Amino acid sequence: MILSNFIVPFILNNNYSEHNVLKQQDNSSKTIYTFKKINEHKQSMLLALSTKKTNESVKLLEKHIPFKKFVYPNIWQKLSTTYLQETVFLSPVNKLNTSYINLLRKKGLSVYDSSQNRIFLNKFIKDLDNGTINVQYNDKFAKTFNYIDFTYIKYSWPKIVNVQRLKLHNLKNNISSFFVNGKITPPNNSIPLFVLTNDSNEIIMSESVNQFSKLGHLSTFYGSLIPKLFSNPRNSKFYTCLIFVNPNDAVEYKDFLRHKNSLSTNSLNIKVVPSNLSIYFKLKSFFANSVDFRLIPDLKEVSDLLFEYSKYSNLHFDKSQKHGRKFFQGQPLYSINNLNFKNTTKHSTYNNIYFFPNSRQYNNSNTFFLNYSTAQSAWNKFKEENKGICLPRNPSISVSNVELFMKRSEEEKEFDKIVFLPSLQTYKFLKEYLIINFKGQSSFYGWLSDKGLAMKTLCYRVFWSLVSRQPNTL
Repeated sequence: MILSNFIVPFILNNNYSEHNVLKQQDNSSKTIYTFKKINEHKQSMLLALSTKKTNESVKLLEKHIPFKKFVYPNIWQKLSTTYLQETVFLSPVNKLNTSYINLLRKKGLSVYDSSQNRIFLNKFIKDLDNGTINVQYNDKFAKTFNYIDFTYIKYSWPKIVNVQRLKLHNLKNNISSFFVNGKITPPNNSIPLFVLTNDSNEIIMSESVNQFSKLGHLSTFYGSLIPKLFSNPRNSKFYTCLIFVNPNDAVEYKDFLRHKNSLSTNSLNIKVVPSNLSIYFKLKSFFANSVDFRLIPDLKEVSDLLFEYSKYSNLHFDKSQKHGRKFFQGQPLYSINNLNFKNTTKHSTYNNIYFFPNSRQYNNSNTFFLNYSTAQSAWNKFKEENKGICLPRNPSISVSNVELFMKRSEEEKEFDKIVFLPSLQTYKFLKEYLIINFKGQSSFYGWLSDKGLAMKTLCYRVFWSLVSRQPNTL
């Protein structure tokens, strides 16, 4: 492709007809250029299509194009194209385009010389790579014209502020897709998840490495303004939020942050707070353009599955599950398969397994386990309560992952009736957390502790503003 930002002839404006058709005379035949405005995604673009291949010679260009009427940009136009917005033309490589560009350079009408053109191309490639130039490919639109007859694309390249990437625009698209498509997974609160919070009960996130390196040379004000104004395309988020399935992994990450920031004067009262899947999906939908939410699976469970459970003959992997000898994608999710068994007392055959003898609401078809030991314990309890039934020692268990199950269950109407059972360690952690927090909130000491923590943080900021050269904003 030829990428140029040369000056468009002044004569084009005069020959541009009311019907958006520009006729150009040839020695042999006529070539008609049809100009179409492209308003898809509200992006400023002009597409030129030709009905025939252009084989005009250099002499024809010199004869029919009045180079004397070309307007060379002044200093203000140069500043505008350098720092605000620039119009570029993208076209296929052919003899006419190459001759036209060489003629402009020969007559000194090129906006950039050879060295400046290399800088221009480098900037354009970088903006394509980091997503500043948002490329949208539409299959239906691509089939409407022939590539052979394609002449050029006119594109307005914003340098500082790209209005099309404002969060307001993306928020409108997200809201419309939320109501129109209706494909967001229904909430389910039975999966316990864990996040890290600070003194102000705010979720702790890490800054993206790519964005930190891009904004490192900018001022503090401008660097903080960019995430608030823009959305970041191509899955390159500004922040990363880790959400854990196993509370022990969250505690280990908390200890790591404390050790890493042990020399900091700021208060590091990091807490592991339980959450659920409903909050996870709400956060992921509202902050999809700025925060990369990553669900960290139970690392110990994944390790046990790969090196121990995978060798069991009663364990079967789902066909869509990506796994290998040393890797497993996602959080493991276990389910006990149906089997035909006979009750010697009642002389009947069953294929559903009910884990609660007094309730038929939850069976093996809507009960899933996040831990293999929990599934095995549920089976052992079922065997003990049904001693009159001839049951195998180990059940037939299928394993997939939580993310894969959510994708399959997007259109399920009775999604809330499904229950996920965590490990025994997770249950004990939740029980201790609830006892400690409810007890602390109901006591005067707990209220005083929370207020004292906020006062302690304020004192730290005041002290730091006194000893530093530039006081911080309180």
